[in-house]
Amino acid sequence: MECSLETREDSGFRGKQYFSPELLPERLKARAFRLNGEGAFENREDVTVLSIRRGKGRMVLNNRVYPLEPGMVFILYPFHVWKAQADTGCVLEGEECVMNMGAMLFLFAIPPYHRPVPVFEENPSVYRLDQEYKRRVEGLWDRLLKENESTDCYGGRMQFSLIMRIMVLCRKHGKVIDCSAF
Repeated sequence: MECSLETREDSGFRGKQYFSPELLPERLKARAFRLNGEGAFENREDVTVLSIRRGKGRMVLNNRVYPLEPGMVFILYPFHVWKAQADTGCVLEGEECVMNMGAMLFLFAIPPYHRPVPVFEENPSVYRLDQEYKRRVEGLWDRLLKENESTDCYGGRMQFSLIMRIMVLCRKHGKVIDCSAF
């Protein structure tokens, strides 16, 4: 299997053949969710990208509370323990993508985001996107979810490329939220 990605002007990638194909994900699972109360309690050893699309609520993660609003994207690392809850009278809508550590290692290997080894912090990486990039990320999520349905939840190159573009857009155009303020 060739390990390459289409190079696009808006992707942040400057070439192809970044890393060994052995580190491509064995699975990549995406789903949309709607909560009008408390969501499922999660404790995973995978990486989760969580995007909030509509509504308001809160997330309790490692005994810390994060207010949830549209345009927020969380990158949750292994060993994060979290649950989400919609505010009273609200419906919280968002998307979630779960990927294995092979995918995350691949992401770490791509310049300019290289790190020698993954760093699992107590707090997640949190981004707040402005309206323009919020719309772009939502469009990518829609494509990812549609592709996910056609592949029975098991990821291929297209899905992986889309989630990587979401990550790049968040890192380039998202304002990182200071978690200590919550």
